[in-house]
Amino acid sequence: MKDNYLVVAGTMRQHSNTEKVARWYVEQLEQAGKRVRYINLNELPIAQFDLNHKTEQQEAMENTMVQPATKFIFVVPEYNGSFPGSLKAWIDCCDVKTAFWGKKAAITGLSSGRNGNLRGMDHLTGVLNYMKINVMHYKVSLPTIPQILNADGQIEDAMHLDMMKRQLSDFIEF
Repeated sequence: MKDNYLVVAGTMRQHSNTEKVARWYVEQLEQAGKRVRYINLNELPIAQFDLNHKTEQQEAMENTMVQPATKFIFVVPEYNGSFPGSLKAWIDCCDVKTAFWGKKAAITGLSSGRNGNLRGMDHLTGVLNYMKINVMHYKVSLPTIPQILNADGQIEDAMHLDMMKRQLSDFIEF
């Protein structure tokens, strides 16, 4: 069985560093010949999400992108010492059993500060484990993200780029 990857840019901010990092994962998976889809939360009407009444767009996205995914890569910025509420709202609006149970995930955290969203990755890991997702042990923390990205939004820092490549290689085998 071939894996289906879903990369999730876990913020609603427009033109975010999260989006730039998430797109790196998409490009790398495509270059490796993997089936990959991409969800950028800023393109979804999260403010309209109603846990009791899914919109047609929500239903279609869940059916065509989330349920077929076997592996998730969550790229998650730090919001107030955790992960964004919009990511939690998106997760909560999906049917947990069909969308997430028994699947695998990798997490990359980023922040403008020095910790790279370590706490938020721990919080998200707890949520994902509760939903019966097997979270890969090797998480990448990207602190001081403005210094890691160049003017074109590409990751320039060799150490962090190597960490991301190792994580992705391990995740493909996971």
